[in-house]
Amino acid sequence: MDPPHDGVTRKLESWFSTLLPIRMDVVGDFAGRELFVIEGDSLLRIAFSDERIDMGEGLQVLHSVYVVERFLHNLESRGCRFHVTFFELHQNLCIPEYAHRDNCYKYQLARACIIQHLRRYSETTSTHRAHVSGDGVSGEDQQTVRSGSTASTDLEFQVHVFQSPYSREFDLYLKAIRPYFILTHDGSALNQIDSENLSRVTMQKKMFLGFIRHAMAINYTIGLIHEVDFQNSKVFTMIIRASVANALPANAFSQFSESLSQELQTPLEPTFKDDNIHDLVRSVNIKPKLDASTLLHLHSLAVLINEKTVKISPVHVTLFLLHLTLKRFLSLSQRRISGIRMSRGSVIAAADGFMRSLALCQLKLLSNTSYSNSLLTATSGVDSGLADHIDGRLWKYLLANRSSIQNKAFPSEVSAYYATLVEVFQSDSGLDVSHFCLQDSLSSSLNSCSQMPHKPCVGEQLHEGKKRPHKEEQEFDFSDLFSDLFLCDDTTDDTRQSLRVLPFSNPVFNKHLSCIQLAIDAELTAQMAAPSPLEKALYETHWHSTKRLDEMRLKGGKLIRIAPKPKWWQLKGDQVFRAKMLRYAKNLAGGEINPEVIVVQNQSGKAARNQASVTNNVQQTKSNTSAKTSKVKPSNPGGTQGVKAEQIRAANEQRMSMKNHQRAAAAWKSFYRDICMRCETRRGMVVALSGFITKSKDEGVTIEARLFRCCVLFEIWKEEYCVSDVNKRSGYNVIALIFHEARLILSSSNLTVNIKDSLDTIFTLLGLTPLPSPKSFPSPGKVAFILSPPIPSKALTNTQVGKNFSLHEFQLQYCGPYMERNLDPEDDTRVKFKPDAWQIKVLDALDEDKSVFVVAPTSAGKTFIAYYAMEKILRADNDGILVYVAPTKALVNQIAAEVQSRFDKKYKDSHTVWAIHTRDYRVNNPQKCQILVTVPHILQIMLLSPALASTWSPGEDGIVWEQILLLAPCPIIALSATVGNPVQFHRWLQITQSSIVRQKPGKRSNSKEIVQGVAVELIHHRHRYNDLRKFYYNEAIGSDSNFIDDGTIFGGLEKVPVGAHIGVPNLDDIPRFQFIHPVAALSEFDDHLPDDLVLESRDCYTLWRAMVKVQNAKYPVPKDLEPTSARFPEIINKVDVIKWEEALKCVLRAWMRDRDSPMGKLLDLLRSKTKAKPDDRSEPKQKQKNDPKGKKNDSLHCEDTVQLLSDLHKLNALPALLFMYDRQGCDYLCKRLVRILEKGEDHYRQTNPEWKRKVEEKQSFDKIKKRMKAPKKIAAGDIEDPRDIPDASSMDHFDPSQPIQEFTFADRSKCSKEELREEIQGLMRAEIPEVFVRALQRGIGIHHAGISRSLRECVERLFRRGFLRAVIATGTLSLGINMPCATVVFVTDDLYLTPLNYRQASGRAGRRGFDLLGNVVFHEIALHRAYRLMNSHLPSLTGHFPTSTTLILRLFILLYASGNSDHAVTSINALLSQNRISVGLEHGSFNQQVMHHVRFSIEYLRRTNLLSASGVPINFANCVANLYYTEPGNFMLNALLRAGVFHKICDRFSTARLSVTESESVKDAVNKELIVILAHFFGRMPFKRGTNVEELLQSRSSSTVVLRELPQEALEVIREHNQLTLDIFINYVKTFAEQHCASVPDDTLPYTGVRFSPIAASTPVDLDNSLPLCTARSSFVSLSGHSDNFVSLDDLLTSCRGDILLESSGIPYVPVDDNTKLNAYLYDFFLHGSAAELDKANGIPRSNVWFLLNDFSMVLATIVTCLRNLFMYGPDGDMKLADVDQLGRGFEGAGDELEAKRDVMTGADENNGTKNTSSRAKGGPSTEGEVSEEEFSDDNSDDSDDSEYYLGESTSEESNERERLLKVLKGFVGLQEAFNEKFKAMWATKSDRVNKAGEKRNKRPKVRI
Repeated sequence: MDPPHDGVTRKLESWFSTLLPIRMDVVGDFAGRELFVIEGDSLLRIAFSDERIDMGEGLQVLHSVYVVERFLHNLESRGCRFHVTFFELHQNLCIPEYAHRDNCYKYQLARACIIQHLRRYSETTSTHRAHVSGDGVSGEDQQTVRSGSTASTDLEFQVHVFQSPYSREFDLYLKAIRPYFILTHDGSALNQIDSENLSRVTMQKKMFLGFIRHAMAINYTIGLIHEVDFQNSKVFTMIIRASVANALPANAFSQFSESLSQELQTPLEPTFKDDNIHDLVRSVNIKPKLDASTLLHLHSLAVLINEKTVKISPVHVTLFLLHLTLKRFLSLSQRRISGIRMSRGSVIAAADGFMRSLALCQLKLLSNTSYSNSLLTATSGVDSGLADHIDGRLWKYLLANRSSIQNKAFPSEVSAYYATLVEVFQSDSGLDVSHFCLQDSLSSSLNSCSQMPHKPCVGEQLHEGKKRPHKEEQEFDFSDLFSDLFLCDDTTDDTRQSLRVLPFSNPVFNKHLSCIQLAIDAELTAQMAAPSPLEKALYETHWHSTKRLDEMRLKGGKLIRIAPKPKWWQLKGDQVFRAKMLRYAKNLAGGEINPEVIVVQNQSGKAARNQASVTNNVQQTKSNTSAKTSKVKPSNPGGTQGVKAEQIRAANEQRMSMKNHQRAAAAWKSFYRDICMRCETRRGMVVALSGFITKSKDEGVTIEARLFRCCVLFEIWKEEYCVSDVNKRSGYNVIALIFHEARLILSSSNLTVNIKDSLDTIFTLLGLTPLPSPKSFPSPGKVAFILSPPIPSKALTNTQVGKNFSLHEFQLQYCGPYMERNLDPEDDTRVKFKPDAWQIKVLDALDEDKSVFVVAPTSAGKTFIAYYAMEKILRADNDGILVYVAPTKALVNQIAAEVQSRFDKKYKDSHTVWAIHTRDYRVNNPQKCQILVTVPHILQIMLLSPALASTWSPGEDGIVWEQILLLAPCPIIALSATVGNPVQFHRWLQITQSSIVRQKPGKRSNSKEIVQGVAVELIHHRHRYNDLRKFYYNEAIGSDSNFIDDGTIFGGLEKVPVGAHIGVPNLDDIPRFQFIHPVAALSEFDDHLPDDLVLESRDCYTLWRAMVKVQNAKYPVPKDLEPTSARFPEIINKVDVIKWEEALKCVLRAWMRDRDSPMGKLLDLLRSKTKAKPDDRSEPKQKQKNDPKGKKNDSLHCEDTVQLLSDLHKLNALPALLFMYDRQGCDYLCKRLVRILEKGEDHYRQTNPEWKRKVEEKQSFDKIKKRMKAPKKIAAGDIEDPRDIPDASSMDHFDPSQPIQEFTFADRSKCSKEELREEIQGLMRAEIPEVFVRALQRGIGIHHAGISRSLRECVERLFRRGFLRAVIATGTLSLGINMPCATVVFVTDDLYLTPLNYRQASGRAGRRGFDLLGNVVFHEIALHRAYRLMNSHLPSLTGHFPTSTTLILRLFILLYASGNSDHAVTSINALLSQNRISVGLEHGSFNQQVMHHVRFSIEYLRRTNLLSASGVPINFANCVANLYYTEPGNFMLNALLRAGVFHKICDRFSTARLSVTESESVKDAVNKELIVILAHFFGRMPFKRGTNVEELLQSRSSSTVVLRELPQEALEVIREHNQLTLDIFINYVKTFAEQHCASVPDDTLPYTGVRFSPIAASTPVDLDNSLPLCTARSSFVSLSGHSDNFVSLDDLLTSCRGDILLESSGIPYVPVDDNTKLNAYLYDFFLHGSAAELDKANGIPRSNVWFLLNDFSMVLATIVTCLRNLFMYGPDGDMKLADVDQLGRGFEGAGDELEAKRDVMTGADENNGTKNTSSRAKGGPSTEGEVSEEEFSDDNSDDSDDSEYYLGESTSEESNERERLLKVLKGFVGLQEAFNEKFKAMWATKSDRVNKAGEKRNKRPKVRI
């Protein structure tokens, strides 16, 4: 039939094709631990699409349950939290596209069983019900939500069933739990569709797309479940951002569902009366001893017999009951039964009809809510529910083996159970089948079925007591029932012989692999294919270039590379970079730097210790020397001379103190007379006094100035706010400032009685209790004031704060930002500040050489830890090393600059204090520094570098971190603010550190005492130093806008008088800022508080008052929580608020756990003041239009942002960081803001008469000044001299061309014109776009990874200076960059605005030492989304499986190339001896599995000729290892090189000489073939499954879009390689299972943990014809007949035993036969070089293009470098760190290369006057010549061709092979040059392109003079 509603289908598909999904890691990059919803039928569609489930001849329900649970377990094990929701409207969507129509009922029954099973599990795990109130959910709706869902509604795993996704119940459910996103299917067919199923699949797709559109219409983000890919700890899928779309009518989808049901022809027959269901419900309740599955079967059989609408054979009934019996007594492995094939016929139709009728009857029963709930309740805790409902193979086995069954003797327990079932069945149905017992012959019973007395057979009609069979049944003979059945062998049985392993022996690895028992066949080596001439030449000879032997040195029997002399431009570039770093350091220090000169405490003896310590921010290596402190004899204080000396010294100090005090007093008098008294307003006087207090160093003067400030603040209160009681509340911030100053005065040691009396007077006039005197208050003697303060008169009235307003309540509500924040501080001489208790614990742990894991929020004070450790290392000796590991390169530069500004040290040799090492550049020598600043990637390379194994032994994000922590043989310091599972990570860290072997600290350098293990101390501090306030910006509120002319023209910033906003900025003063209480962000269904939920004092007070209002008799608020003197001291400190906060949270938690508590009312009350409703799921006011590519064309949104910044400017709440997570969006917003300001300024210049007058005066002034030839004295009255013009000085500085102050956010007082001009000139030389330069002039900056480093660093400098007051940035700025701000604004929602990024970014506000309070503003983000972010969970650290095949190879290279150095052996032992090698796996020992994985990884390396029998890396091992970041693509490259695929392609070259240019046609053909092959393995980007490839191919574009297939020869090579890999790792799984899992039954479901162990019987129960037991395959999968013969890697990964740890990332395998279509973006870019085309045709966002192309450029560079090294230094020529630098120069730094070249040219003049401080103590950059001999880059200065020397002297066969490989090198070099030429053209500047064009025009031969 034709699919209906074609118009709707086209509309939906057209709409869906405009969406651009983004592939994201759900856990790490998107949702973290946030709750999301899985659409249930989408989950089942994925599970049922597993063709291994036997739903054809069998009905394997338990196998399908296992597949579902494995998927859910994979989510849960990676930290996901989710609910599963099913819709009755979607019940047919779970049926896969390939399912035959006759089998659809099986999927429907499996669906019902899975729902019941998951419901049962969710009921047992849920212990509480949460609240359903608020968010617009009424009390009536609460009951609706609960009745609509099938389980309790807390936020743990739940299963819910709704009638429709368009129902009100589901809508209320979503509002209640607020899921982060919805995971669903889009209906794409993943398999081949039969023509007869096309209509069904089309209707299913309509339903899925309709659901997606509906979800997105109510603003929910969508994840595609069929795109889910589990990789290590990540869960990748396609994410589609929520967009405003009109939902289709719900009735349309009801019609679709009806049409689909008709298409499937599955009416729920038979029909029966509801009375029968009521009887069955009663029957369920009185038979609780039977399991749910058995009860359902018995009831359905009884219904079928009693209804008499379907004929049922007693034979079927009897054998089915036997099937139920054996299912309970057989283990899962025993139930692996061969498939049963049947010839078609009437008998088979009867057997299938029985199963169909039974299934449909059960579906009818389960669809009845009363019966379903009764079944669930009555059997709760009795059994496993319906998970193992039917075993279709077992039942058909019984049908086929009746003869053997009837003669088989079963144990008595089996017979008894069977008899019980027969008895219950007879009781329910009235049909006597007692003679069908196990003791009788089943065949005779079957033959006599037509002669059964007493009870009629089903299908027969009884009329007046006589039996009358139907006409069509009269000839039916049951004796022929099984004549068409026969047993068949399982074609998937394992017939393949086990793979024998090659011999291997290595002394370092042997002791770890000794536990593995494998059959080693020494003869197998001879049977392997002989090595090719190429491999033989690689293995047996070295290919050293004869020409370059003079540039190498023989050392230890090996030729070692010698460093080439650095080029002049390298030296000049290093000098320019050093100057930049010095400038950076000065900017961080706020002026000239004055580093502390470090002196080693004891330099006797060299340090022997060389340990390293790794951190999330810091890795530290400490020296092993504990310097012996020299004892200094104290001077003899005795005698008269000593006494006199002390007296003289004391007198001098007193005299100097008096002198300083007199100077300070004089300065105070002068300041008050000359500045304070001249202030126009009292507020200006307050600001002036604040500046004086900050600079004052005399405590006596400071305390008096503070008293003056209190008096002036009181006058402001009296004059401005005491006019009426209404105004008083708005002036409470002034009273808070008075309280703050009073607290500081009372804590001063110079407090006098006069000052105390003055304070008491002020507090009395305010109506507040005077503050108590401190305990150390001096004698009551009065001390005269230096200046008499303006103490207010005691006779004043109406100055009281307010009635019934206690001092405690006032402090809590208004004085929170001013409270004392230190928590148990103590003096400590180790640091220059007074540390808190937790900071002292850190210092103690570091001094004890412990590892430290510190978890503390941003602004808590973690940074000092790193610098304390640095200073400790520097003072110990000259050999200790500390490695600071930063997450980004921007942070690397900042930390290095900080170190440069803090520390200086003199060395006798070429050592330096610090060094930088990234892929882009190196500054100083990383091997000869004491503080190395780097990134994780480089540190991992250094840890595994053979060249460094002897020189220093120190101790990617994701897996790279884990490997670093496992390899580091030293203490570590880990600092983090965003770890959700610190205890779990600390436990794992302690286990890994316990295996470290190191020299005992505190001994002399020659001490040999060794200690085992390092203690790890967890220090978890939960409180920020500065609190954060969150606001929702609602631009619709208020009419006082800064825009004029109907809101189209910006009218300019308001002129804010000095002191208009004193104290902490209060955003509440402008109604557009809607305050969000942290508790208001909680969900009604939460049963716990977020770990990092923090309440400031105002929040606590508001919460307490709200709780008091809504409390009831059952849930009262304890009296001891009242803010009285009984709980708080007179002056409340931060620590007191923390204690009160925790007490309030305890009450709150109790309320959250009970639905009857007033929690809902509390949330409603706290949310009542927020104008936007959280239940409004629509987007906030959208004023933009989104084009199909998602590019915004809005203008009003940007105008709202300008208004927001104007409001912040008015409130003195700038500077601000505006976070957007889209680079293009950042650029666009910056440009729009500049245009809005410029447009408003143009309007102002044209319309403002005052401006015009001033410009005219300036023009007149300039004309007069121009006419003056020379300055001279003019006669009085002569107006011709411009100096005689009034206000001439201001006119001289007035520049009309500069931005007007009202139209710029810049603070010009923080940066001089000359400094700003210098910054702009530098940007213009770097050819930064002009619009960004104009933005800087207006105080707006931009910061993200896609802009030039020059611009980024300029923005950082100007922002830190205070000139820039608004910076638009992505999340990279939040990763530790020192750019403190007052306010953080989240501008627009984005997929990358995750809970982790939210915390990182919001932590930038209110940094310690800069602000007393931070503000966080949500702008253009829905309020419910803001709630979700505030209420989100901290992300957890999850583990990977770090022992990949490449890592094993790199360990062998480290071991061999370092000559079995101690560091290499220690690193391998540390890695392989770990019992718990990954975070999250610490609850069990996985060491045995890791060792098996290592052994079979070695087997793979042996068979691919990368490793010899003794563990020596051979052939292309170094090339593979250096491409480790591309695994498994690196192994595919090796396979293709070994097979000679690239050789045949490059044989087209006429010669191997690199200098000989080939024809363009040959080069083009070779390049295209090479890049097609490489694009299949490097930078793979599969299209979304189900993508219509035909449509992509028809697109009109210069891109091919879809990558063409691999060449046939390459395809065959990869297939052969994949099969070898599969065989090896199948053997790994089998071997481990046989040796370690044989005694452990695999009978536990992975997610629910339900076990299916058989009932014990007196004698074993076994089936004669069951298949051999599986050892490696999961027992659940083997239920469908599968053996241990795995046919693909996916088959192995998804169906091996659950207790075998196996990750795809550790297996070198790339599928090439799975019909996956790849994006041809690399090939297309190589053809046309257009990033715009990649965006348009290939669907790659412009912001991602550069990074993807840069990655591939890095791959090409690595391949070329490795092949060059292979020719020059042989197969053991490791790629050195200097080579890594060469790769980074120009490939990872992109614009930095051109920028560096320009710096060399343009920076010469700038830096000629700069002193060249080459002292290593100053941190100057190193030259290549200073690097150790083992590590050098190739000398590429000689442009001559060396290829002829690469051939060397050898046999003709070897020479031929070498020449062919040299052609391969030539091919890759040509490809690299061609690709990079187009790649560099993307980011080349205008001058670069002009210069290049000029070079082409003026190309001349070089002439050497």
